[in-house]
Order: sequence, then structure tokens, then C-alpha cells
Amino acid sequence: MKPTMERLNYESSLGSVSYLYRAGSIPLIFLHGLGGTGNTWLKLTSLLDDRFGLYYLDLLCQGRSQIKEGGCTITDQCRMINEFAQALGFKKFGLVGNSYGGWISLRYALEYKPKPEYLVLIDSAGLNPSVGEGDPALSAAFVDRVMTMSRYNRREVIEKIIENNSRPEERIRPQDLGKIMSRTLVIWGELDALIPPAFGKKMHEYIHGSSFHVIPGGGHVPQTAHYTEIASLITSFIRE
Repeated sequence: MKPTMERLNYESSLGSVSYLYRAGSIPLIFLHGLGGTGNTWLKLTSLLDDRFGLYYLDLLCQGRSQIKEGGCTITDQCRMINEFAQALGFKKFGLVGNSYGGWISLRYALEYKPKPEYLVLIDSAGLNPSVGEGDPALSAAFVDRVMTMSRYNRREVIEKIIENNSRPEERIRPQDLGKIMSRTLVIWGELDALIPPAFGKKMHEYIHGSSFHVIPGGGHVPQTAHYTEIASLITSFIRE
């Protein structure tokens, strides 16, 4: 019988962080997309290797985690994750990030030590133009959609995160990707209309030694509809 998950809280210097946890010897921190919660990963739980310690975080300013004054930046999220990993005594761990969570994972892998041993990027943002850089009407429509994703979302908070994400210093440049030393798996939904697979191919090309897999029929959040395949890819990648 596989161990069950429990909800816990971690008090970071930036606020309280809510997360789901399953014990295991190989820690994996899962980071959801903008406006989501750690619950987005729940379908993977019973399919992932029992040796994996699972940490499904609600990122700051989202889900059950604390809202930070002025909204949250990618830098804030990375700082929180670093504190979390240090507090739990992780020597080796992996980051699994979807969309906004992938962007955070990339920035973390570039700027913090110890580097994550494993990096799994699922339809990751970071290279693509951010929503806040485009047509304001399209940005407002995007916020409308995000507001339906979780009852915890507050419009002004999501809008502030999008504004923060539009800053040039948050951008991941292609040349930055060549500095990533973590073993990396890039996964992309074939039908992702928000961040097309071409961005995944570019990440794969620039991250040395990375693997690239396309999920046939998958969209921007393939772990919800194609969770069996996602779990299999993650398990095989880390077992290697």
C-alpha cells in the first residue's frame, strides 16, 4: 500500500507555504502554473515510484499559501524554495515545474546552490513573451481564465504577478540555458496553444544533455489529462 499524502505548512521568511507531502528518500518539489495549486499533481501520486518524497507546493500568493504585499516575483518564489530545501535538509533533490512553475525552476537552477540534481520542465514558461507584455485585452482575458482555476485566487494578486513577470530581469535568455548543470527532462503538450512546443524544442537545444518528449494530444497542463504518461516519464528519468 502506497503512503498517503498529508497537508503541512512551512513558515518561510516571505510567508507561510502550504504543501502536500508524501515520504520518500528522493525529494521532488513540484511547482504548479500561475493561479494553480499543488493539487494539480495529485493524479500522479499513486503512479510515481515509492522512493520519491513528494512535495506539492502551493506557491506564494496562490492556493493556501500566504499573499505577499506587492505580489510575488520569480525571485521571491526561488528564495522561498531555497529556504524550504535548506530547512528540510535536502542535499540532493529535484524540481518539477509546469508553466510558471517551470520558469521558477529554471531561475532556481541558474542562481542557487546546491543545484537541483533533477530538473523536469513541463510546458515551461520563461523563454516565451509573458502575458503582460502583449495586448491588454488578451491579458485581461487570461486573468479571467486564471480566476476560474482556484477559489483562492484574487484578481488583483494575479494581475500583480503578471506585471512582475513582465520585468526584463525575470526573463530567461536562451544563452542562460547553457549554464544549467542539472539533469533535465523537457516535456511538452503537442497541442499547447499558450506556449507552443517550439519553445520546448528551444529549451532542449540549449540545455546540454537534456531529453525532450512531446505528449500526443496534450495541452498546456498535461499532468491532469495525461498523468499516466507524465508519471512514467518522470519515474523513468529519475531511475536512470
